[in-house]
Amino acid sequence: MLEMIRRLKLCPDVEMIATSYRKDNEAAANLYQSLGFKEWGISFAISHPTEVYVKLEEFP
Repeated sequence: MLEMIRRLKLCPDVEMIATSYRKDNEAAANLYQSLGFKEWGISFAISHPTEVYVKLEEFP
């Protein structure tokens, strides 16, 4: 995951790094939080019943 983030940051066309995971997946939640991802407060993400949408806060 760290290598993927590193490579995406090198691409000038990439404006954001975001992903999602199932709400009951604690391992994914811990991983993304440890990498600096924060919950993405957009309307469809907030009300989604099974997914948590996150984006990397310190980007680029």
